[in-house]
Amino acid sequence: MNVLFCKKVASLSLVMVVLLTSCYKYKERPQVSNPAYIRVFNSLPYTVDALHAGQAAPFLCFLMDPVNDAAGVPDNGAVVGDWLHTRELFSLSYAADAGTALNAQSTIDQINSGLPAQDVINANYEYPGKLHVLTAPAMNGIDMSAWAQAPSGKHRLIFVTRPQDDRPFDQLPVSLRRNVIIDTTVDLQAGEVYTINALATDIDKSQYGVDVRHEQFVHEKFDPGRIYAAFYNLSSVRPYLATDPHFPYYWYYSDTLTISYTCWINDNNYTNSYSLNSWPLPGASDIFLSTIYRGKNDGVVFAPLPFLTRDYFFDQQGVLRTLTTAGSNGNIGGGTMPYFSFQFSDADPRRITYGKFPTLLCSMDPASFNTLDPNTNTSGATPLQGPQSKIYQPNLFRVIQSGGSVNIYPTVNVFEVINDRIYLLQLQRDFVKVPQ
Repeated sequence: MNVLFCKKVASLSLVMVVLLTSCYKYKERPQVSNPAYIRVFNSLPYTVDALHAGQAAPFLCFLMDPVNDAAGVPDNGAVVGDWLHTRELFSLSYAADAGTALNAQSTIDQINSGLPAQDVINANYEYPGKLHVLTAPAMNGIDMSAWAQAPSGKHRLIFVTRPQDDRPFDQLPVSLRRNVIIDTTVDLQAGEVYTINALATDIDKSQYGVDVRHEQFVHEKFDPGRIYAAFYNLSSVRPYLATDPHFPYYWYYSDTLTISYTCWINDNNYTNSYSLNSWPLPGASDIFLSTIYRGKNDGVVFAPLPFLTRDYFFDQQGVLRTLTTAGSNGNIGGGTMPYFSFQFSDADPRRITYGKFPTLLCSMDPASFNTLDPNTNTSGATPLQGPQSKIYQPNLFRVIQSGGSVNIYPTVNVFEVINDRIYLLQLQRDFVKVPQ
């Protein structure tokens, strides 16, 4: 064989090996036998006041089946979720930032969380979040890649408070790895989906616990032409300051909440008695949705909401209506897109309430919502309204612009009421068929 030809073949082979091997960013993960699927949130409150100065810092490490070092202190586990930051108010069923750098936390977020400011620190808003792990497959037509595979069966879970710095948990000194605030066991069934929340169970007594929700949305039969919403109340025992309107817990939600909804439509060309050229969709104003109870997950249902035809999303000139947005200064810009609002009331008529709970307006652009400061009043919000992040959430109509066309899709939405704020988990459904 020609020597020159052999050298060329060898060189080409070497180039191919380099190209192929350089395509792999991560090592292959070993498959999990009969996995369950878990997602873990740090939902500890992070507004510290004079009466609760001793509450745990809301920055955690999560360990499943912890492993102890020679001193008998946890330093590893079968599953490790380190640098677990307070969760974002809005999240999706798929990991939008999977595999991105952990050290992307801004100084303002640290200050808002009551933590010392640093230029660059590691942070993960949930587990698995940014971590490279094996994830759940699509289930019931929903992208489930924000849930990680985990061994099924019985497991011990612990949550440890840790300082917000770049050191991995196993490199922290023993004194810092001892700060276990939650220690519990769970039984995970193979093929099932679980959402786990680390919570304050009694803020006044600095007591903490975990809510392990066995998700049923993977088993529900959803109409592809409807929007769905379910609410859970994961609040702690009502704290002392929740009874005083001069303190942040003024908007602490009740143990029992009755929820109603209104669907708002818009038309820029007409005027009416409602603000922002909006008025309720006929037959969809102040409609009872559900009653929820603190700490009670069973009995929660996914209630169907109306889905609108395309013409509601365009003005009379055929221009796509706008979503409510958050500006760089935190101010809220009004939108004209149809949206839902949810009104809460105390289901216990014997309770003395201080005014009304804020109405939740699901009108915002999902891309800008998490830029809102969860603690600071902005855009003219008054103490009676509370911070904008408490009265807004992203729009439940999913607007997708692709290939020069615009389609609107219905969503499945999980709302979690936790103390004085509401979190939204929006489930991404198949885009195979365009709704009519």
